[in-house]
Amino acid sequence: MLSDQGRITHTWMKQNGIWKMIGGMNASYNSLPKHNKVE
Repeated sequence: MLSDQGRITHTWMKQNGIWKMIGGMNASYNSLPKHNKVE
């Protein structure tokens, strides 16, 4: 379960094969959950 700090920006969408984070903070590809990296 994400903490209050963590859940702010951990919403991701995949558009045209590229993961994009929906939120106000920066995040790298590596911060995606590992199971979401598998295609």
